[in-house]
Amino acid sequence: EADETAGGDAENAFARKWAELRANLADAPPTRQATLIALYRLTPHPFSASNYLFGLVGEVRLAPYFVGTLVGAIPYAILYAGAGAYGRTLLDGGEALETVFADVRAVVESDLEIGEEGALAVGAATAAAYLARRLARRRDDVRDSA
Repeated sequence: EADETAGGDAENAFARKWAELRANLADAPPTRQATLIALYRLTPHPFSASNYLFGLVGEVRLAPYFVGTLVGAIPYAILYAGAGAYGRTLLDGGEALETVFADVRAVVESDLEIGEEGALAVGAATAAAYLARRLARRRDDVRDSA
């Protein structure tokens, strides 16, 4: 019975998150839809999973889908194109293939570290803004109730 309860809780949690996601996307204006889609595209997961998800929602308009996908895919496109161009330069210069792969790996890892630091900074700023807003609301609620 404990397993059924734990599984039921997981299913209920998934159902709640799914309903929340559908509501966020379906009821959102086009700019918010594009923003949410761009954020999903920036997360490291297969695009096929999010394509299926957006198809299930059904209320996602084409223009926000296109803009969100474009904005969310640009950083990865730049990263991979830059790594490929750098590798090609090394190969054209006569470097050994092992050296090229090692150098490209170092460049990609460095760029990913910069991206992770940037994402961490954005996340921290978002969390700070959220907490500040929550505290301000709580302060206003306390003033109103007093």
